[in-house]
Amino acid sequence: MEVKFDYRSLESVINAAGKSGRKISGLVLCQQAKQLGQTEETVFSRMEKEYRVMSECIDPGSRKDLKSNSGLSGGDAYKMKRASESGKSLTGPFFSGALYRALAVSELNSSMGRIVASPTAGSCGILPAAVLTMQAESNIPEHDCVMSLFTA
Repeated sequence: MEVKFDYRSLESVINAAGKSGRKISGLVLCQQAKQLGQTEETVFSRMEKEYRVMSECIDPGSRKDLKSNSGLSGGDAYKMKRASESGKSLTGPFFSGALYRALAVSELNSSMGRIVASPTAGSCGILPAAVLTMQAESNIPEHDCVMSLFTA
């Protein structure tokens, strides 16, 4: 059963998901596979690789000596990670964990270490931080995290 929807309207996407009996992520995965002429497994696998790239940015992006090419940024992810892990954050482990992950991806991006444009290079840390923190702090399976990227 093919369900049509319009990405310009969240209502359209929600209604289509309801009609199809699928979650939004599954609906988008199916639609993307059809548009690309690929299987859902192939499209999922590609998104899974992108998710792992995001994840692989956290450690190198949290290095103490990391600096952007301009020298204007870098090192903040390291400081925030230390505060988060020591329990000395005003915001608690969940929010401080998201903060240092967002900074890590952004700082690695600005140092040209690994470019993540998700959804754009300017806001590259937000989506990875949200999803990676959910996985790290709430033990959400990687499969579900990858699927959440289709919803995003």
